[in-house]
Amino acid sequence: MTDMLLYRCFGGRMPKGDNPDDRKKVGQFTGSVGIVVNFLLFALKLSLGLITESVAIIADAINNLSDAGVSLVTILGFRFAAKPADDEHPYGHGRIEYLTGLFLAAIIIVVGFKTAEESYHRIVSPVDINVDIVVIGGLAVSILAKLWLGYFYKTIGNRIDSVAIRAAATDSFSDCISTSGVLLSIIVFYCGGYNIDGYAGMVVALFILLTGYHAADDTLKPLLGTNPDEELTDRIDEIVKQNNDILGYHDLVIHSYGPNHSFATLHAEISADYDMVTAHDIVDALEKRINEELGVEVIIHMDPVDLDNTEEKICQRAVNEIIRNIDSRLSLHDFRLTESEGEQKKMCFEIMVPHGYKINDERLKGMIFEELLNRFSPYTASIHLDHPYQ
Repeated sequence: MTDMLLYRCFGGRMPKGDNPDDRKKVGQFTGSVGIVVNFLLFALKLSLGLITESVAIIADAINNLSDAGVSLVTILGFRFAAKPADDEHPYGHGRIEYLTGLFLAAIIIVVGFKTAEESYHRIVSPVDINVDIVVIGGLAVSILAKLWLGYFYKTIGNRIDSVAIRAAATDSFSDCISTSGVLLSIIVFYCGGYNIDGYAGMVVALFILLTGYHAADDTLKPLLGTNPDEELTDRIDEIVKQNNDILGYHDLVIHSYGPNHSFATLHAEISADYDMVTAHDIVDALEKRINEELGVEVIIHMDPVDLDNTEEKICQRAVNEIIRNIDSRLSLHDFRLTESEGEQKKMCFEIMVPHGYKINDERLKGMIFEELLNRFSPYTASIHLDHPYQ
């Protein structure tokens, strides 16, 4: 059904998640559906809540009203996120979508605390509620409507890879559970006369707070910076390794500036036998291919490798052995021999140190220097320690 709605709204074609204009239209369409459904549910539950004087039903109604506000903010978020880059925002406005999700999470959490406060008062001072079969039927209908909305959000959120819409889906499914708790409390009162309205309201409040926490967590992670998508790094790895002129690569760093809007840098090893123009053409072609196939703006730094330097190869193998003996998780790259003062030669190289490594940088450098001094007294060394970004 969701695909059919999208198909009709987009003139007989399916929107693409990596197309900024499609993302904006899908986001606005999804937000509009959310506003309509949630406002209707708010009106229904508020009417039922006022009739029954149930704090749990009124709290659930207010939650739906906040969801309608969330949908409105979602529409605005997608509209602003689709704006093209400008002088003040050269990387575009894609991260506004994450900020939108964070704002929505804040609204949800505030509603949760307010609901908990009112429910506590009802627990301390219970108020009789008026229940009939119409109220029970109205709540049951609202659960089905919210369940449909959750699947609607989930389908679209996955289609266009939207954190904000997936957060709305999670919120909708949580609402189904909380409304089910309200319905159960109403049935208990209707059938047995036990007034647990305040407790049901508190359960609703806890669900709202939990939903807000998860929504905030999902939106804060990409804002603070997380590991890039494994599928994306695997595809970059595959493309780079398919180029026979690239002997190896390292220091791949990927920055996300919004969904489907990433920038990357990496260091590629190329034979030093190539002239500058040829090496540039190789790197340039690789950058263009990654951009065309993956939509990632990538900058590649070239590291020349002297394949015919026997002395360099011997030294590199020995240094690699030293590093492996210290810790197999350490890896060597960018090794080269350069002229130093006098007749000495300098070994320059970099070492990738894994996250959470217990030996600090200065001590690790000291351990490597000590081993180098024992084996390579005629040489000096320049060591740089790298720390991974993924």
